[in-house]
Amino acid sequence: MTLSTRVPTLVAFTSDRGGFCFPRTAFEWESAQPFAVPHAALVGASYGHDFLGLRAAPKQPATETVRCLVTDADWSEPTWGEWDWGDGESVTARVAHLRHVVAGGHGRLWRQEPDGTRRWAWARALAMPQQRSHLAAAGAVPVLVSFRRQSDWYAEEETIVTVPVVPSQQASILPNGDFEEGIDGWLGEGATISHHVGAARTGDGAMDVVVETPADQAGARTPDVSIAAAKPYTARGWMLGVEDTPTCHLLLAQYDASHTFLGTVSSGGVELSTSEWREAVVAFTSHAEAAFVRVFLVTFGSQAAAFRVDDVTLNPNAQTVPFTVMNPGTATVHHAVFTIAGTVLSPVLRNVTTGEEVSVDFTGGGPDDVLRLDAARHTVEISDDGGESWTDAYDLAVLGDTQLGLLTLAPGENEFELTVEDDPDAEFRATFHPPYE
Repeated sequence: MTLSTRVPTLVAFTSDRGGFCFPRTAFEWESAQPFAVPHAALVGASYGHDFLGLRAAPKQPATETVRCLVTDADWSEPTWGEWDWGDGESVTARVAHLRHVVAGGHGRLWRQEPDGTRRWAWARALAMPQQRSHLAAAGAVPVLVSFRRQSDWYAEEETIVTVPVVPSQQASILPNGDFEEGIDGWLGEGATISHHVGAARTGDGAMDVVVETPADQAGARTPDVSIAAAKPYTARGWMLGVEDTPTCHLLLAQYDASHTFLGTVSSGGVELSTSEWREAVVAFTSHAEAAFVRVFLVTFGSQAAAFRVDDVTLNPNAQTVPFTVMNPGTATVHHAVFTIAGTVLSPVLRNVTTGEEVSVDFTGGGPDDVLRLDAARHTVEISDDGGESWTDAYDLAVLGDTQLGLLTLAPGENEFELTVEDDPDAEFRATFHPPYE
């Protein structure tokens, strides 16, 4: 089975020995692309070999063959930038230049489409027939060069996607902490609770808590709220004394999946005022087995009390920034370079479209701190001098459960998420050449 392609209007090859643009005289192009399995094109074949069989069947390398006549006539058609078709004007010099470039072996094979679009592929030049002196003397040498193409065709220009990673205002995971629509979801704990309209801290609604019978602990609480184990959270609550000034606490009780009590964390006592709202804050890391939490706003000891509550929140300290990376090509990108530069803590980069993710135990403290994920070289590196020098950090990275490599980009839109702890001030960048089959 072969994969046919349109005949390009211009072909060039570059290696570490320079470049050569093939003349159009008697020009012919032949492309053959066998597949590892008959239906590979339908299942999304890729040049990335997967020996465990977890991905689509790989393509085999293609063979691209160029035939043309090298003559001593003036080259009137446009050449490919600085890669001319030979130094000097003689046929011998031009063929010698071609042979010199081809002898470099591995390089880039370039093609220009009829619409002017230019693309390149990694390729290895195969043996070229020796020049025959009597043909050179006649002023024209037929040339046949075959290349073993080892990749898809890449766009000439790189695609660069940059996304600012800055603090975002995330919604609290507590239900009805602003009391604008009532007090649904809240329970009295040795106290009477009611909805108060007017004189709220923000908006129109608040919750009044009245402790008429003193108890060791009395106030209001939430039902069970799901949380993740061993993750940082911050809880906040605002309170105002009503007629008196009790000392109140913001307290969180943690439970595992079977509702076994795991312990509490507390803000400590906050002495309330009848003239100003005062905030209680609890920053904590959830228990290693935590599955649920209950949030309490309570008084301790034998005191009757009346206080008002508003704007109670519970937020994960980790922030997730969603964004899109567009791959305009028709094939999967296996060679992208992803960087995160700036103030960032423990980033988790996830391609939601492909289901791949990479988390790195990395702390960036400023613009010179850079994390680089190079999918082509399968490396994870960090820099503290803005990318002037790099240190291997692959042992700090954790890949998704079924991943063999870093991150890929499917054709079209790729939905990404970058999750970081604390408040970030960084920039994400993806750099790649879009591939075309």
